Amino acid sequence: MAIRCRYDHHSFLRAYQSYRNLSRHCKQYFYGDKQLEEAFILGLRSFFMIPMVSETPTDQIKHGAERRFVDQLDRDFELVSYNQHPFQLFTYELNNKHVAREQEKYEQQQNGEQTFEQQMVQYLDNVIAAEKAKLREGQQLSSEKLTEIILQAFRKARAEEKRPQQNSRGDDGQITDFLEQRRPFGAPTNVSHTH
Repeated sequence: MAIRCRYDHHSFLRAYQSYRNLSRHCKQYFYGDKQLEEAFILGLRSFFMIPMVSETPTDQIKHGAERRFVDQLDRDFELVSYNQHPFQLFTYELNNKHVAREQEKYEQQQNGEQTFEQQMVQYLDNVIAAEKAKLREGQQLSSEKLTEIILQAFRKARAEEKRPQQNSRGDDGQITDFLEQRRPFGAPTNVSHTH
């Protein structure tokens, strides 16, 4: 007669086998895309490292944390085998966005247009050249000034991306997002008043 116990050494073997199964089943849907496989494996490894690096005292979980983690991995594997695990679906969505961006860049280059990266490099070259022209002979731009120029360029690009029609600062630094010119106080209008 044997006593059934949840504390066993098989949990680590099952975890290792679950990692292999999850890796193999997920990779079969990537159709040989090595970059996607590597990104997925990095995420999967970090997923398996959560119990090791978490601040939760997992060793105090009732009936042993290892067994519970492995039981959850079995449930995860069932979803993976049906290609319906949220981690898989998230990976597919990110990869589709990445492929769409790469295709858009390719089409821009085929049409003779510049990609965002090329436009950014050209803009930075122009701004840095203008700043260097202001310096005296023998002087160089400091690393702080270069950092400020680069950060300002990225701020401007982010503002254009998030609010393309409402870039709120003009070249002089003043806010320009108002739709109309300010009227003098001496000529009031009742058009915009609400009663």
